Amino acid sequence: PLSGESFNRLTTTTEDGARLDIYTRRFWGQQEGPFFDVRVLHPNAPSYRDLEPAVCYHRAERQKDRKYGNRVRQIEHASLTPLIFSTTGGVGKRAEVCLKRLASCLAEKRDVPYSLTLGWLRCRLSFALLRSAILCMRGSRRPVRLGFMISDEDFQPDLVAHQAGLPKV
Repeated sequence: PLSGESFNRLTTTTEDGARLDIYTRRFWGQQEGPFFDVRVLHPNAPSYRDLEPAVCYHRAERQKDRKYGNRVRQIEHASLTPLIFSTTGGVGKRAEVCLKRLASCLAEKRDVPYSLTLGWLRCRLSFALLRSAILCMRGSRRPVRLGFMISDEDFQPDLVAHQAGLPKV
């Protein structure tokens, strides 16, 4: 909650209930705790139809930064990384950098090649975006599953390699 702070941008969110989607520790560096805010946009919507996808992603990143950036830096003393995805499988520039960093950390931790790990992450992300788009169109047919954990059973880069026709590691 805010306690009388003022911001130099009028677009910065000042409501007490304003929250960001994801917080981690030591993602970009040892001392930094970044916040992530996710937006999924549909590039075929009337408001985006005349724009290139890269422009759509950049515009959405700027909107998130204007809305939450000052607050995160001044109040939380952290950084903000907007994660912009499209329903057609596209990824914003900053989200792509985040995916590559996550793939690098996972590949190092699991001792698996970086390329397989990044392919596995992109595959998981594509299916998650597809599921969310379908859910938006038809609604839910079952109770919501809370929480998301990557377990050892989920992490199968050999399967990704097999499907891509690559030799087994």
